[in-house]
Amino acid sequence: MLKYKVEIYSTNRELEDYVEKGEEMLTVDLEKIPSFKKGLKEGLQQGIENTLEVVAIGMLKLNVDLDIIQNPQD
Repeated sequence: MLKYKVEIYSTNRELEDYVEKGEEMLTVDLEKIPSFKKGLKEGLQQGIENTLEVVAIGMLKLNVDLDIIQNPQD
């Protein structure tokens, strides 16, 4: 709602260019922020670990041999 009001006021006062420049200055590309990249990487890793845990528990419930669960590539 606030953005809409700003656009109306800027149009009425011929300030569109200033509003556009201000918007560009305040816009942040999250993907370029180092902490975002780090958080994304850690989140993906945590998701993988959680998935592996869920799959292992499911396999145990199906009575899959523990050696197969621990060493699936052997």
